[in-house]
Amino acid sequence: MTMNSRTTAQHVEDAGIASAPGTAYLLSNELVGRLGVKGDEWWGGLTVTARSVEAGIDSWHALDPEGGSWLIRSARWNSAAACRLQLGAALALRLGEDLAEAPAFLGAPDSFAHVYPHGKRRTLAEFARGGAGLAEFLALAVAVASALARLHAAGVVHGALVPGGVLLAADMRVRCAVFAAGAGEGSGPERDHATLRQELPYAAPELLRTDPALADARADLYAIGVILYEQLTGALPLAADGLAGWLHAHVAMEAPSVRQRRPDVPPVLDALLLKLLSKDARARYQTAEALAADLRRVARALARNGQAETFPLARGEFADAAQVATRLFGRREESRALAEGYAAFRATAAPHVLLVSGPPGAGKSTLVETFLTELRGQRVICAAAKGVQLRQGAPLAPLRQALRRTLAQLMAGDATALTAAQARLAR
Repeated sequence: MTMNSRTTAQHVEDAGIASAPGTAYLLSNELVGRLGVKGDEWWGGLTVTARSVEAGIDSWHALDPEGGSWLIRSARWNSAAACRLQLGAALALRLGEDLAEAPAFLGAPDSFAHVYPHGKRRTLAEFARGGAGLAEFLALAVAVASALARLHAAGVVHGALVPGGVLLAADMRVRCAVFAAGAGEGSGPERDHATLRQELPYAAPELLRTDPALADARADLYAIGVILYEQLTGALPLAADGLAGWLHAHVAMEAPSVRQRRPDVPPVLDALLLKLLSKDARARYQTAEALAADLRRVARALARNGQAETFPLARGEFADAAQVATRLFGRREESRALAEGYAAFRATAAPHVLLVSGPPGAGKSTLVETFLTELRGQRVICAAAKGVQLRQGAPLAPLRQALRRTLAQLMAGDATALTAAQARLAR
């Protein structure tokens, strides 16, 4: 089997697989060396039982002639989806099998594919929701929170937690799967939070907001809050449809008390879940360790006397958040040039393009973001995006991201501004 004709590593040729031609996607070389591939005979013997496609990733379940069940996720070479698959697999290998699910092997004709043993994996999406007793639920919640704490301790923010991406073994060992494109790369407005449809009900407000709010480990804690709420009650805490609807729901709508659906839930557990669902990340649990500790305390109290007393949540998280200087130093001339360019645009209403150049680490992003922060105070619609070197297969991705954020701002704003924008676009 030969997936592409060109390669940059001898061991890839020996394995019968090559990295995408003419691109920077060389990460697959390492993956092939560690995971290996299957030949054409194996692929030809598969029987596909189910298939779905989203965001450029083709997911299908298949059976081999020996009865083995497999989950296969594939994407076109030279595509952003292939880059996401490669980055996710490399991250899973780095974290190890105790924390993450790595592919069993790679390869498919004319595409980049990950293959997982489907029969041995069970996700939270396959569990019955809403019917578990409190003891069973708390055991699950502690296992999930503890796994998330270990993930964060490894320096990784998942960024795309959904029930189908949380794997649960028979011994209650929890692992993660299907990481976001930017997982493990730190936090900040530079991360690409292109949210897939199935992730929208679980996405933290800062992942959907149009302003480049910092997204960090607390976004995972919000997602865990939604997942646990759904597991306990059988229903999502919020209901919406589409990006604009979920943006409004996560930013503006409050989740109802768990006790409205499960009166047997003690008030302290209700308060714990609602804390996870706080709109402001600073009001949530700040660490998964603290969440796991409080869940264990509730579980011990219920096991001891059938009741869980109310106690202060997230004890030990009272340290003041680090204060980061927001003033820009040493960029007076550059800031003035940006201001003059914007003034010229306002005076003529003609499109303007300003190019900011410089070596990596020179402060280009900080300069532009400081300027945009000043404009936002004037009720100006601002959208920022950033290119990623490994995403060369999608050169227009930053433009798409900026347009998406602009549209979301208009949809979330007042009706007058939206109507005016529609009229201008119709001209």
